[in-house]
Amino acid sequence: MNFFTTRAITIACGLLTTLSASAQVTNGNFSDAQKAPRNFSQIHWAKGWSNGNGGTADFYHKNASECSSMGIPSNKVGNQDAFNGEGYAGIITYCNDKTVDMASSLRNGEVMEGSGYGKYSEYLTTHLSAPLTAGASYTFTFYASLAENSGYATSGLGAYFSSSAMAEKSNAFITATPQVKSSSTIDSKSNWTKITGTFVAKGGEQFVTIGLFNGAENPKAVAGGSGINGKRAYYFIDGISLVNGGMIEKDSDGDGIADKDDACPTVYGTVKGCPDTDGDGFADMNDDCPEVPGKLKGCPENDTKDSDGDGIVDSKDKCPTVFGTIKGCPDTDGDGIADIEDQCPTVKGTLQGCPDTDGDGVADKDDECPEVAGKKALNGCPLSKAELAEIKSASEHIYFNSGKSTIKEESFSDLDKLAKILKEHPEVKASVEGHTDSQGNDKLNMDLSVARAKAVKDYLISKGVEADHLGSEGFGETKPIATNETADGRAKNRRVIVQTSMYKVD
Repeated sequence: MNFFTTRAITIACGLLTTLSASAQVTNGNFSDAQKAPRNFSQIHWAKGWSNGNGGTADFYHKNASECSSMGIPSNKVGNQDAFNGEGYAGIITYCNDKTVDMASSLRNGEVMEGSGYGKYSEYLTTHLSAPLTAGASYTFTFYASLAENSGYATSGLGAYFSSSAMAEKSNAFITATPQVKSSSTIDSKSNWTKITGTFVAKGGEQFVTIGLFNGAENPKAVAGGSGINGKRAYYFIDGISLVNGGMIEKDSDGDGIADKDDACPTVYGTVKGCPDTDGDGFADMNDDCPEVPGKLKGCPENDTKDSDGDGIVDSKDKCPTVFGTIKGCPDTDGDGIADIEDQCPTVKGTLQGCPDTDGDGVADKDDECPEVAGKKALNGCPLSKAELAEIKSASEHIYFNSGKSTIKEESFSDLDKLAKILKEHPEVKASVEGHTDSQGNDKLNMDLSVARAKAVKDYLISKGVEADHLGSEGFGETKPIATNETADGRAKNRRVIVQTSMYKVD
């Protein structure tokens, strides 16, 4: 009997009210079998389940014959009891299929690793008993256990809810944003790891698909891998459930008062949802003396004391002992914000008293991209870390036929992701740079670098990137990043990279 560990991911959603229509996952423990599995790739024999893409998920059941090796607990890839029932599914989330590139190895006189496919991933999908209701919260849970024969483990296992069935025909990983996702690496081969999350439905979602979305980031090698699964991350999946939590009333500031009833819906408060600094029962916006408790419009009765002589009585003066013009306080930089509230008291500014050059709502002092408008959540930059990583990946995976400017097909996936980012962020300018090593004719090298950079630019434009947001330039052998005296150094110097105002590639 195995014990199980728990890892939960929960999204706070606000105030729960009336329960919405019921939606469930049928056969979430894979006990209901149309037939007992005899071999791999038979997930369709588990009632209600199928493949989410062109991969081939597996089905294990206690009634499978010993000859099939698809039983429980002992089977072809490991030994695991079911979590709660008589069966479970099995999926590959990552496959290390890199091989030796013989041509490059012979050319460079050393073993060179080929790129491999690197995209194979399997998914489970099923039709929910009813569509999800817009605005309702749902908690989705499933359990995963790494098969004993696996040589790798991955993070990011999750579940994606969609209104239509997944129509992916290839066996490559699915690009989507799962509503529930584990951020930790699941590497236990003896325990069931719980993956759970709460989300608010957009409405109409009728299918759930389980797997590793958007590819494996930093797959972890683990001990005990054997056979073909020694190059794979293979997981058993079981104990799948969906619980309806009810409808959500929006409470933006989290003060327990729904926005529709909150006089200050974006600011936490206790008086009709508004702040009351001095606790006298008068909301600050209605309190003539917000920092001094009182009953006369929030002020003490018969209050005339003015210690600093600035014409503002002490009870209404934020700086009662210092002469000032803004709420009784000094304003050194004259920007209309008192020094005590001014985060940049000696520099005139409009954002809490600080400059905001690009006008994105993030002060220059906190803005990692002060001259490019971005998002507060990204510290003032328009691109996320994930998007920057995809730009970097594109620069590291642009390949050409030897001596030509023809882009190899294996580069298209990364370039397509790059094109999507540039289309979604027209404020980000980009330039494609071509570089070569020092071997051969200088002019031919320069011409080749120019042609390769232009080929990448043209490809991105063909995918919808605006031409005036994209440039290209060739540098030939003039900007090496490594020595040209070794094969490894020359390989590093032969490169086409994508530079943006957000990310610089060496």
